[in-house]
Formats: sequence, C-alpha cells, structure tokens
Amino acid sequence: MDEIAAKEIEIKGIASSFPFDGCLNNVSQLDQGHINDTYLLDYGEKRYILQKVNLSVFKKPVEVMENIVSVSSYLKLHSSGRVLTPVFSVSGVPYLWKDGVFYRAFEYIEDSYSLLVPSSEKHHEELGKALAGFEIALEGFDASVLHETIPHFHDTEWRLSQLVSSVEKDAVGRKGKALRFIDEILMEASYAKAYPFSARRVAHNDLKISNLLFSKKNDKAICLVDFDTLMKGYYDDDFADAARSSCSLTNEDENDLSKVGFSLDGFTSLSKGYFPKMRGALEDDEIEYMAYGIEKMSYELAIRFLVDYLEGDVYFKTDYPEHNLKRAECQFALFRDIKAKEKEIKDIIRLNVR
Repeated sequence: MDEIAAKEIEIKGIASSFPFDGCLNNVSQLDQGHINDTYLLDYGEKRYILQKVNLSVFKKPVEVMENIVSVSSYLKLHSSGRVLTPVFSVSGVPYLWKDGVFYRAFEYIEDSYSLLVPSSEKHHEELGKALAGFEIALEGFDASVLHETIPHFHDTEWRLSQLVSSVEKDAVGRKGKALRFIDEILMEASYAKAYPFSARRVAHNDLKISNLLFSKKNDKAICLVDFDTLMKGYYDDDFADAARSSCSLTNEDENDLSKVGFSLDGFTSLSKGYFPKMRGALEDDEIEYMAYGIEKMSYELAIRFLVDYLEGDVYFKTDYPEHNLKRAECQFALFRDIKAKEKEIKDIIRLNVR
C-alpha cells in the first residue's frame, strides 16, 4: 500500500467520528497553509474540511477550538454573511483526539476561492470591507474571555529577543549562512517597538489575504477563515497584516527580490474598503499608528521566518532547506519598500479616515 492510499484510509477512519451528511466519495489533500494538514472530504451534496492540527504550534488545541466556537457563534448572530462553522464530533465536542493526534472539521464554503496575491483592485477593496465587517460585528464581544492560543504572537519585541537567542544557540548550525542578513535585521530594531496602548480588541491575528474567501460568482468577499489565532489584540495588527499580504507585489515565497514591493494602488483600494466603514469605531491612537503597524508587521514576519530557519523549520512547512531563509529575505525586502513609502501610506490613510 502506498503512502497516499494509507493516508486516505486514515482520514476516512477519522471522518467516521463526525456526523457528516451522505457517503464519503473522495478525500483530497489541500496544499494551502503553512501549519496544519488540511483535507477536503467530498460527500456528494455536501463537502467538509478536515484538519490535523499541528500540536507543535498549537499546544492547547481545545482552547483554540473554544475560541473558534465562541466567535463563530457570535458572528452568526451579529453578521449577515456566511461564517466559518465548526462541525461537532459524534462525542458532542468540536474536535477529535485520536492516538495523540488532534483533528477538527468545518463545513466547506461552496462556490468560493482564495488568493495568495490579489489579481484586481476589487480584491483589495473587498478585503478591506471584510475586515471592517468582521471587526464591527465583534465590537460587542468581550475579548478578555478568549484564550491566548500562542503566547507573544504579535509581540514584536519578544520576537526580536527570540531571534537574538536563536542566533546565540545556533541549534542546527545554520547561522553562518545568514550572518549578514541577521545584522541587517538587527539594525532595524526600532520597528519592533510596541504600540503605546494596550490590546483591547478581538483580533484575527492572521489577516493575510489567503484567509479570506471570495465568491466565484461575483468576486465579492464571503467571509474570513482560519480562526486559530483569535485572541485579544489590535485592529492595527489586523489591518497591517491585510495590507502587508494583499499589497505585496509577490507572494511570500518569491526568490527574486527585485520583484518584491508594496503596491500603493492596492493600498488605496484596501483603505477605501476599510476606513469608511470603520468611522466611529477606530480610536485616534489606533489611526495614528496604522502606518507604523504595517512596517512592524512585515518586520516581525521577517524575524519569524528567520528564527524558524535558525531553529530547524519547526513552525512553518518548508519545501527545501533554505525555504524559510528565502521567505525572511523576501519579507524584509517588502518591509524596506513599505518603509520607503511611509509618507504616501500615511497620506492614503489620512484621506480615507475623513
């Protein structure tokens, strides 16, 4: 029996623990995502997503699911669109523990697609609208009840200290290949500075464009997905991640750094979708730090990729030994272009918050 057939038998066995409608016709693995293993289950009239959760990243997966159920349930009551919906197992909980492995399932959102990089200005604007709608719908949700699923997730100062520690330990002997780049990262340490206000919002915390589903019928946003990092956080970080991911001229795996850059046209469309809907919801200090947040977020992700490279690729999935190093270099090139365009970014924000 080959590996693919064995995996399909395994997944079919797991699927029997969830009350899916119909008979299972096909199992296919999806390549999306850097963290979890994701499968699409075809039951004829309905399809479902089944995921094997990476326990090295999510050490308290039950708490992750408690956050997801709480927020998804709230969104169903307070938003008009479709919502990411967990499927409860036959045991009455939204997950399955089996042989030390953690699985969970979601209803598949039909007639949808996702993107790594937008292909039109409409995609940027729809991302802005979707983020604003998500935040407005959750304005009444008490963020303090959410579990901290990954400590220090967007604590950029802590991420920088983690880089310093990883360089000192050089656990897998990779430091030598990245010494010059490490120095370049450390020279920009001022961009790790925390916001001068506390976290007080419900934040998605992984608001890259690939976590937004678009409609195949009209290219409009359907809903945000991938709620694993739902925690108390900052609107600035979510908007920053939306901008960083959607306005990048390339995806995160681009090796030709000459192609990497930040699209001001895309950012204009994103801002047109986001800020008009958020009038009255954003505090003055949040608006003031929006541009800085985009710089901080791209700098932080460069650090995260670099740390994972130095520690032996324990967080992000990779296709080759230098993959995370190349991702870090790509993200740092994006950071530098964002930094160079800071004035224009601030002008666009100022124009759209009026």
